[in-house]
Amino acid sequence: SGVLVVDAEGAVRLANPEAERLLGREGVHGQRLADLAPALDNTAIRWRSGEGGSRVQFQIAGHGVHARLLIAAGEAGGELLIFLEDAAKLRVQAQQVKLAALGRLTANIAHEIRNPLMIIKAALHTLRRPAPSADELREVAADIDGEVVRLNRVVNDVLDFARPIAF
Repeated sequence: SGVLVVDAEGAVRLANPEAERLLGREGVHGQRLADLAPALDNTAIRWRSGEGGSRVQFQIAGHGVHARLLIAAGEAGGELLIFLEDAAKLRVQAQQVKLAALGRLTANIAHEIRNPLMIIKAALHTLRRPAPSADELREVAADIDGEVVRLNRVVNDVLDFARPIAF
């Protein structure tokens, strides 16, 4: 993460190497934020006055940067602490989180499908035995019916989950 400390006049008082890399400049100490990143400076001005949010995404040096503003110390008119993140890296991280969640969801769905299939398979094994009793046939039919209902519910839940949300 890039970290900037900006004083009340908008001058950079501290910048780590990652912040300088994201801003596309070296030696930013003492420079005005308005000269380095006008969109970020405008956000900081609005945020200090209570008009805007503490997060902004902007383009600089040919890439997207996401910034989060915090009061460094004291009152709102004091120094700002600004965290900078490479927007492309954030997108990759978000994609990784989504893929991991999809993997867990897939494993849960497979589990929810496998259990009823095993019960149906056991029921079919009973049906293949020579001369099952009428009670066994009723029990097996009820088991198969119940598991088919369960599988249908899983499929409907997945379809409901995949359906776009209407606002």
